Amino acid sequence: MRITTLLTASLLPAGLLAAPADKSIDPHDGYVRREGLSCAIVNASAANCRSGPGTKYKVVTTLQGKTVGSFMCVKTGECVTDSGNVNCGWHQVAVGDKTCYVSGHYTDENCTLANLGRC
Repeated sequence: MRITTLLTASLLPAGLLAAPADKSIDPHDGYVRREGLSCAIVNASAANCRSGPGTKYKVVTTLQGKTVGSFMCVKTGECVTDSGNVNCGWHQVAVGDKTCYVSGHYTDENCTLANLGRC
């Protein structure tokens, strides 16, 4: 009986340490995903919002310049070069009842990997 009690008491802390991680924390590179960060479309009169992170994906909608959207995360995809600057980040945004991706070239300084986290 004492051995059972002793084993239970000594293994209980190990069980607590093995508890599942909080699912709201994204383990990618230490960045934590945040829902709904407001960012604007910049550097163009309009930007295509695509079904995936690259120019080969279907255009879901077009966001006009200065449009502010609720951006959720960054997904690495096709690298796009604009004016000598390379950007491989595609920012996921909620548009109505859909989500789509805009190249990081066309989102303002609020939409960074550090602010949004990885998808």
